[in-house]
Amino acid sequence: MLGFAIDVTEEVQVRAALEALRQSEARYRELFEHAVNGLYRTTPTGRILVVNPAFATLLGFPSEAEMVAWFEQQPLATIYVEAGRREEFMRRAQRQDRVVDFESEVRRRDGSVIWVSENVRVVRAADGSVESYEGVVADITARRRLEAEMTRASKLEAVGILAGGIAHDFNNILGAILGNADLALKDVPPDHPAR
Repeated sequence: MLGFAIDVTEEVQVRAALEALRQSEARYRELFEHAVNGLYRTTPTGRILVVNPAFATLLGFPSEAEMVAWFEQQPLATIYVEAGRREEFMRRAQRQDRVVDFESEVRRRDGSVIWVSENVRVVRAADGSVESYEGVVADITARRRLEAEMTRASKLEAVGILAGGIAHDFNNILGAILGNADLALKDVPPDHPAR
């Protein structure tokens, strides 16, 4: 009987490693695609490299590809309602390498305005230059509206308390006047013109 053997240990290990890598990539792709908040990566100049479906939907685009194509035609800074807001965002990011809870009003594709909160980290190249920004965007419009309503309610409450205090003080003054008038009326005869 004659035979030979080939050691395939390395090949089996490589296949196992490739399968583990494939599964890991699939898990992270699923996480990216199904995230509730918007996820993105942009260049320092504002060119969008990648966005997830949630971010496209947040800004009113039917797909990520349409959103990327839209912003190829106009600067990303145009979505900010307040002029210079993107520049402020970039200054903070470059100074701190991350920005947390950066709140801004932005325009959706249809022109409607929403409030968003951004959290971003700066990705730097080996030479220290800014390579890209990676961020998460959440729609906080409902929260901002509620805060505005609470502020209005607090102002109304303060006005009510002030009015109540003034009315109470005025009532005290009127009470003294009415009391003195009643005492004075006791000294005036019923047919007197002062009565």
